[in-house]
Amino acid sequence: MKTKNLKYILAVLLVMMAITSCKKDFLDENPRTDLISPTDFKSLRALLDNDIVMNLTPLLGELSSDNYYTTFQYWQTLTQKHERLSYIWAKDIYNGQLNVDDWSLSYSQVLHANIVLTGLQGIPATGTNRDEWNMLKGSALFYRANAYYNLAQIFAPAYESSTAATDLGLPLRTDPDISISVPRSSVQQTYDSILANLDEAEQLIVSSVQYLSKNRPSQPAVLALKARVYLSMRNYEQAGEYADRALQLYDSLINYNDLNPGYMEIGRASCRERV
Repeated sequence: MKTKNLKYILAVLLVMMAITSCKKDFLDENPRTDLISPTDFKSLRALLDNDIVMNLTPLLGELSSDNYYTTFQYWQTLTQKHERLSYIWAKDIYNGQLNVDDWSLSYSQVLHANIVLTGLQGIPATGTNRDEWNMLKGSALFYRANAYYNLAQIFAPAYESSTAATDLGLPLRTDPDISISVPRSSVQQTYDSILANLDEAEQLIVSSVQYLSKNRPSQPAVLALKARVYLSMRNYEQAGEYADRALQLYDSLINYNDLNPGYMEIGRASCRERV
């Protein structure tokens, strides 16, 4: 009986193999529908509006800064080893840690931006959709530039004009295909790429802040980021110019004394629900 069952199973497998082998494009099919890249404005916008991914920044720079201090007793309670080691500026912060959130988070933003930029290539820009097309492309370029800038502050040497051409920078991914191997660029190439993305974004993103969607990039945000990039490059003249231009478009500050703490708690609860 067992022999008959085995023969039956083998016969079924052979038939299935024969059927599937007739289709030459069988291996080209996506194994899951969620691997199919979106090709419509609504889906592309949803990728960029995913603020749980797109509106976060790495923590390592703040952890190792002098913006705050902690007691030794509290420092000992930190469960994340890299948080403790970065606070004391240890030579090896990650100490063999494989999953580095500060790295993977920013590259997730790069991936989202690259998916959107690739998706837009399949959507012709016409008179009726030009504004939305431009805004989506400009936003994706801004997010990619911002992600690479944040990564450069942590995982690349500080910009020095005399050594930037030879100092190792970042792997600059511009394609959503994660199987493509990308070597590290130089620091100069990294900063050139960031500025090139921002230059193009500046021409595409609307100048006004979208008050109903403040999480979305605006031209003041583009100009402010360009000012930060030039400041990191010690190009103080350009940094001042773009800072002034950003302030001319938007110079409001938030007075946290005027905020209603109750609304802040509602916001936190909403974020927890989404997570």
